[in-house]
Amino acid sequence: MDNKLHKPVTAPVRPARTLAVAPFEGFDRSNCLAVQQEIIDDQLAGFTEGELKVMLAITRATNGGQREGVPLSVRVLCEGSAPEALPGRGTGLSPRTVQAACTALETAGFLRINRRMAPDGSGLPSLFTLPLVVPGMHEPGRPASARFPGYSAGRRVRLPMLVLDRLMSELSGAELKVLLYVLRHTFCVGVADEIMPMARLVENTGLSLRHTRLAVTGLTARGVIVVLHRQDAERGKLASRFGVKVIGEAQPFTVKPAVPVRAARPEEPAERPVWLVPSAEPVPGVETPIVAETVKLPPMIEITPEPISVLQVVAPPIQPVTPIVSAVPPTPIIVAQSQAPRQSSPPVRAISPAMIKDDNPVWAAVKKLLSERLPYQVFLDRIAPASSVGDEGPDVLVAVTDEYHRWWLESKLSRQVHEALEDSGFGDIHIQYLNFASGSRSDVKR
Repeated sequence: MDNKLHKPVTAPVRPARTLAVAPFEGFDRSNCLAVQQEIIDDQLAGFTEGELKVMLAITRATNGGQREGVPLSVRVLCEGSAPEALPGRGTGLSPRTVQAACTALETAGFLRINRRMAPDGSGLPSLFTLPLVVPGMHEPGRPASARFPGYSAGRRVRLPMLVLDRLMSELSGAELKVLLYVLRHTFCVGVADEIMPMARLVENTGLSLRHTRLAVTGLTARGVIVVLHRQDAERGKLASRFGVKVIGEAQPFTVKPAVPVRAARPEEPAERPVWLVPSAEPVPGVETPIVAETVKLPPMIEITPEPISVLQVVAPPIQPVTPIVSAVPPTPIIVAQSQAPRQSSPPVRAISPAMIKDDNPVWAAVKKLLSERLPYQVFLDRIAPASSVGDEGPDVLVAVTDEYHRWWLESKLSRQVHEALEDSGFGDIHIQYLNFASGSRSDVKR
């Protein structure tokens, strides 16, 4: 008689489920929140994961600092799901990490916390406030922190609400730092992609090289950012190009910069013949045969081949050479030189005269032209805050807010400022960018 205990028992195996995850569609430019610019530009490298996520959560709850004294509990900061204060998924941190981050931020002066008690002695949700500095206004009775005076009310960048409501709880601290830095230099300035060396990411995010690469790999696998690795045959590996997808806009790396085309001179015809066949001397008494068949090449180019072995068409640029002299002249190859349409200036959106006004007529003229040529957000963040502080003979001193602001003017906006100086008639003026915080200046000759 067989015993049931000796029979092997086989547990049923449940088939693994394959979850279909929708690909990341992109960020919505119409659903954004104004975030203090100093959080990404100045404090991103020094924040820990807990401090960065708590700061973003408080910014989301206070609507970028427009609300004052928002009551939030530790549970709401961890999990979110508060329709009136924090409707997203929160920070995704543990209560202990949130409490430690709040204490560190309050000590540094980056956050103001008013802890409350009920009449019966029980605790109430604390009131969280962002310290803001409004020019010309001082809040009495509240001394400013000696280490951090406060966030500037006029320096803000627009971040997608998707980052604050969903991705903040899903991403690690390294991934969130890399994503914020990429968004700051692509999405926030209105460009699809930008070249970013890995050393630049390491320096501005405060991460190690290994963690930076792991964060880039994780974000790329999710489809949150897109990276184009570049290789050159002579120089080897080049800096990668980073970009983000934006709903309703062109995908990164698809829009190539327009190549300027030289406009035709008044005395030149709109279309002129360009000879691609090498010249040859005619043989006396020998008539050159002519082939009547016409070979169709790509659009805008038609040739009639001569009786030679190989006809090589070299890619542009095309160099004109002497044509063949024969009994019947061959049909010339016409390369139509169409004038490239002049790119229209970006529309000016709500630029007040106060943003353009300046005591120095040279810098005032430059700001007037740049307000019509630059995107609105770039002009608001980079050109409007810069003001002249004096002149030294042929030089003009322009005050900047910090070193990052001066780096923007010297590297990314150098050509635009140079063109504005020439177009306004001040091509021989020298501009010096002065940073009062560090006491250093730069001499940029135009």
